[in-house]
Amino acid sequence: MSETLDKNGITETQRTSPGTFGLIMIKPHAMEQIIDPVLAATFSGNVQPVFEGPECDFVKELGLITLCGRYYRDLATVPYGDHLLQLFYGDKQDRRYFPMIQEFYRGAVMFLLIGYSGSTTDFSLFLESVKGSSETFDEHGELVTVAKGVRGALQQAYRYYSREASNSMEDETYEEAFRPVIQNFIHVCDTPKEVAAALTCLLSPHDLRELEVTGYSITDFMYVHQ
Repeated sequence: MSETLDKNGITETQRTSPGTFGLIMIKPHAMEQIIDPVLAATFSGNVQPVFEGPECDFVKELGLITLCGRYYRDLATVPYGDHLLQLFYGDKQDRRYFPMIQEFYRGAVMFLLIGYSGSTTDFSLFLESVKGSSETFDEHGELVTVAKGVRGALQQAYRYYSREASNSMEDETYEEAFRPVIQNFIHVCDTPKEVAAALTCLLSPHDLRELEVTGYSITDFMYVHQ
């Protein structure tokens, strides 16, 4: 932060804009469990107890993070809801997986816009550690993935199925098996381009002005990564 004088000679505090920005979506089922204030508090520097375990090593880097904004939206009612779901999940190949996403994610969500003052490479690693993974096991009870990050801290372990096994399932069995996979609490935008594309839909002109006035160079970021 820096101090300047406005035209009336009054001292103002201005923020130094982060080098890059990320976007996290808290999903509808997480909102129903009131996870949004827990995550918002953690990214504001007040780490909540659920994230204090060894699987949440991302908390060590929270000093480089700025929570720039929180935006509540209902993806069932905003005109760009389906566009965002296509942007985030349109690469999913399974013919039954994306329709489940559309069903479960059309609802109230919260977006956290975060800034990072380190390098872009380090930020990508940080976001990956935030997202983490749920603990999964195979048909023999053997561990497939370990619990890490937000997903590992919040979600119970569930059964992992191969693509071959899932393709042979009846629709009802498939939905039951993959409901835990869908309900993994958060989506983390993978690239700056995805962040910029999402913000183009998400932020109103008023939101953009507020961010710029606060000192966050969000429009420059969006222009560079469009």
